[in-house]
Formats: sequence, structure tokens, C-alpha cells
Amino acid sequence: MKHLLKIIMGMILVVMFCQNVLAETIPKIAIVNFQKCIEESHEGQKRIQELKVTQEAIQQTIKAKESVLKGLQMELETGSMMLSAEQITLKENELKEKYAEYQTFVQEKTKEMNAAHSVANEAVIKDLLKIIERISKEEEYDIVLNKDTNISGIVLYADDGLDISDRIIVEYNKLKPVQK
Repeated sequence: MKHLLKIIMGMILVVMFCQNVLAETIPKIAIVNFQKCIEESHEGQKRIQELKVTQEAIQQTIKAKESVLKGLQMELETGSMMLSAEQITLKENELKEKYAEYQTFVQEKTKEMNAAHSVANEAVIKDLLKIIERISKEEEYDIVLNKDTNISGIVLYADDGLDISDRIIVEYNKLKPVQK
């Protein structure tokens, strides 16, 4: 009986030891959904709202320009019977010019909105990365991965001990030594 008890205790110790060894070799991984963090954080919501206000103002300006274009189009269509060929050509040229201006305006405003969106997200992301690094160290995560594929960068944080870049460089340098 004592022999059986020693065997069982030995097996328990071996299992406990193996669990500790396995626990030390398996990296602790966390996932972060950046889009959710941006959309649900107070600062992210504030930035989204600011962008919405700006976008609505731009949309109003675009609609006003569209209205002017439609007015010119209607004026040309309804007045073409009373206008000379030269006047019709002038009105058509004016309409083409206004339409080109409208397209340029829309493209510029689209670029501005995209840039403003990037700047707003960039500021929030910068803050989030600091928080992720702090929490990762506190909670002893080895790797933090980005769940959201719309935000660049898959690995948001990694323990320096997991970085094998130096080893790769040494092996690669052995494979391709400097030619003298």
C-alpha cells in the first residue's frame, strides 16, 4: 500500500512539474479589437462625432453645388428653344466648367475627410497602443494580436524575449557572407 501511495504521489509530482514546464513555454496571448476600442471609447466617440459634423457640413455644400448644376441644366434644357446656337454653346461650356469644378471640389473634400479620419484614428490608436503595452506588461502577456483587419499591424505588442530576429540575422549572414 505504501508503495502504491509513493507511486501515485510521484505521478502527481511529475504531472505538476510538466504543467509548470508547459505553462512556461506556451506564450500568453491576448486579442484586441481596435475598431471596437475606437467606437466605444469616450475619446473615439468624440472624434467620430466631430468627423460626422464636418462630414455633414461638407455634404450640405456638395448638395448646394449639385443644386446649382441642376439649375443650369434645367435652364439650358428649357431655354434652348429661345437661345441662339452661340448662346447654347456658351451655356453648355459654362455647365461643363461648373461640373468640372464640382468634381474637383468633391475629390478634394473626400481627400480632406479621409485625412481627417486618419488623423483622428491615429491619435486614438497611439493612446491605445500605450495602454495595450502597459496592460500587457502588467498581465504578463507575451503577444497581443489585433483582431480588426482594417487597422494595420497584426502584432500590437510582443515580449522582447520572443523576438528571434538576431538569430535569423546570424543564420542569414552565415548563408550569405559579405563578399570581399
